[in-house]
Amino acid sequence: MTMTSVTTSTTTIEATRTTVEGYFERLRARADWAPLLADNMVFSSRTSPERTLRGREAYVQATKGFYGMIVEFESDVAETFTVTGGVIESLAIYFDTAPYPKRPSQ
Repeated sequence: MTMTSVTTSTTTIEATRTTVEGYFERLRARADWAPLLADNMVFSSRTSPERTLRGREAYVQATKGFYGMIVEFESDVAETFTVTGGVIESLAIYFDTAPYPKRPSQ
């Protein structure tokens, strides 16, 4: 996972890293990940069609079935997080829907 921050504060970067890594660790462990989300968090899915959910409860309800059925999952996506005060304020996910170009025959 690559993380960047617009702030240069080591404390901010480490707090953000801790929150985001904790979110993924709890998802993997099927632990309670909702407390890491702000009450008014915003989730944006940048797929087609685009979708935006507002509020922790809306996000939890929309994703609980998906997260509940995953045994193992790996995908190339980009996710951006905004973390404030140890909770995720916003999360956007970007999937590359274009197929990989075929390699020329050797």
